Amino acid sequence: MILLDTSVLSLAYRRRRRVEAEPHVVAVLRGMIHEDVPLAIPGIVLQEVLTGIRSEAQFGRLERALKAFPIVSAEPQHHILAARIANSCRRKGVATSAVDCIIAALATF
Repeated sequence: MILLDTSVLSLAYRRRRRVEAEPHVVAVLRGMIHEDVPLAIPGIVLQEVLTGIRSEAQFGRLERALKAFPIVSAEPQHHILAARIANSCRRKGVATSAVDCIIAALATF
């Protein structure tokens, strides 16, 4: 299963002031859907993508589009693994975010 990240979804569903979605991102995403590649969205990514949407109508449209994908929620074991990932990265001098570590943890299960 491929977990879709905020950056990919933002590019695919962008609708700001005459800025349309990135055509190559949309094409790749549509291709994966057409080929039945298993795709899912982490719950935290769903929250990130929907945060900041000003129009209730746009929020509703985007929510419906995103909920067409399976939503993967983090459980306690994911949070523990995410902490281990963050600690390991820090020891190696790699900067990470809590969200990125949760997504990485979800991807391992």
